[in-house]
Amino acid sequence: MLEELGATLQQARQKKSLSLEELEIRTKIKVRYLDAIECGDLSRLPAEVYLKGFLRGYAKVVGLDPDEIITQYQYVTSSDSAQDHRRQLRRKKVAARRLGRIIALSVVLVVSLAYLAYNYSKSLM
Repeated sequence: MLEELGATLQQARQKKSLSLEELEIRTKIKVRYLDAIECGDLSRLPAEVYLKGFLRGYAKVVGLDPDEIITQYQYVTSSDSAQDHRRQLRRKKVAARRLGRIIALSVVLVVSLAYLAYNYSKSLM
């Protein structure tokens, strides 16, 4: 599915004898995102609006029709499995944010309690 689109882009890049680093310079897209696009790995890519921009820029530089690439992307991602995958990614991101907040709050609480205990014990002396 998305891997096929990534392979098409990769082949076009290789025909132009461009490395990912050279493509990064020309497109201003980080290598990690270019690699994720070529692998078809949505989990390593930013929001869809950015991804579409990345696909357009990538296609232009390697000599492919950006509109055709976007059409292919939309066709591939319109399937239920792709939508389910995006929903799962969103849930994981939300869960990770919540966990981060809980950890940060816990650290603040522990540090505050330690500070209070230290000052209380100091005042008893």
